[in-house]
Amino acid sequence: MVIYRYVMREKDNFIAALQQLLPWSMATFVWAGMLGMSQIIDQVPIFHTVVGRVFEEVFESSAEVLALTALVLFLIQTHRESKV
Repeated sequence: MVIYRYVMREKDNFIAALQQLLPWSMATFVWAGMLGMSQIIDQVPIFHTVVGRVFEEVFESSAEVLALTALVLFLIQTHRESKV
């Protein structure tokens, strides 16, 4: 939720960070995609099988790890910038 709120508030800065290929912005972008995919798989009836549920759970679990990774990468970047 923290990442989502930041991205919505700082949309222009986030797009600029994506263009610069900053690691935290790429992790955030992939996080949003994986979270979106998990929701799509969860809602589409064709995926309501054992395999579909497994993929949905894997995407959700991976999204949590990516969200944490994005936060850590962002903190590392801001910490380095504050020392300069």
